Amino acid sequence: GRARVFAAETREEVNPEAQTRLAAELHRLASFEAEQRKVLAARKHIEDEILPCKCPRCLSPYLDAPGCTAMQCGNCPCHFCAWCGVDCGGDALPHVSSCLCKPAGADALFPKKWED
Repeated sequence: GRARVFAAETREEVNPEAQTRLAAELHRLASFEAEQRKVLAARKHIEDEILPCKCPRCLSPYLDAPGCTAMQCGNCPCHFCAWCGVDCGGDALPHVSSCLCKPAGADALFPKKWED
């Protein structure tokens, strides 16, 4: 039971290949100058916090609206608006069709038609 699970977790933690990769990465990062570390931290912040769109409820990232701007999170039951990111509860269609963040002239539900 629990002893077997603990043993498996311990084996994963002391996997020599993983330990070697971790040590190499830590050595590489330690060799960076302070300015390089700041740049890496800024890049990570941009990649993790600024670029991806996120579900307003669970903050799970998504890359882009697949077509319709009435979105449903793949991680939780949230339905939300891709124009403004508001959590619409169980149905985003009523909000999306009249969202104030929709650009003038854009199709209410399908932004790709507007961009073409």
